[in-house]
Amino acid sequence: MEFIDTHSHIAWHVDDGIQNIEDARIALTMAASDGIHTILSTPHVIPGRTDKNNYLKISSRQDELKQLGQEFDVDIFKGGEVMLNSHFLDTLREGWLPKIHNGPYILVEYNVRYDFAFQNLDFDPLFELSVAGYHPVIAHVERYFHKKLDMDVINDWADNDYVFQINATSLLGLDSKQSKKNAWWLIENGYAHTVATDTHRTTGYRIENLSAAYEQVCRKVGKKAADLLFYENPKNVILGRPVTDIPVHKKKSFFSFGR
Repeated sequence: MEFIDTHSHIAWHVDDGIQNIEDARIALTMAASDGIHTILSTPHVIPGRTDKNNYLKISSRQDELKQLGQEFDVDIFKGGEVMLNSHFLDTLREGWLPKIHNGPYILVEYNVRYDFAFQNLDFDPLFELSVAGYHPVIAHVERYFHKKLDMDVINDWADNDYVFQINATSLLGLDSKQSKKNAWWLIENGYAHTVATDTHRTTGYRIENLSAAYEQVCRKVGKKAADLLFYENPKNVILGRPVTDIPVHKKKSFFSFGR
């Protein structure tokens, strides 16, 4: 099976991910051996800290990564992971935020250290992105709800057709227990669209590996859904096409969640 990874900090020495070209080579080797032949490079972009000049340097490193990827038969596409913080609106107005492969999609994240209820933003950044012509892909949705999923928020995001990205490590139970519970519920109930590695290292957790999570998803919800999550929808995101909802047998009610 071939996979597409839509969230990876594999560009070296630009954020808290891979730190040198030697480890980038190791990560690319791991990706190729796991069947990952397309990677979306998504370095952190932090409004208030990352400015346009900083991002031009990051983009140049991504170009180097793309050249390096050819040695391993791994295609690299460019994007970024934009933090939705109090400085976000100012950066959005500057008009340089990195779209995925220069298409309509943009990968964004909230601060995972705080439950979504305590993000304390006085504006809706996802709405502001939509008005500006971007289509949000919400990184690791499962990690923002530390006690249980807030279904009012989840359904609002779904109703607005935002793309839900799930981390493979959450499905494998390598993050928190609640992240695992949230991730599987989102998949089993048809909310998730893509699964990605969120690679930061070459050892331990968050490495270039999708096959382990793919096998579990195949067993629990079937190969058709797994193929959509690990290949078809990631391809759609990179190419700027609409994503497809994964098939589910039965939607659980809100009141059954957490029982």
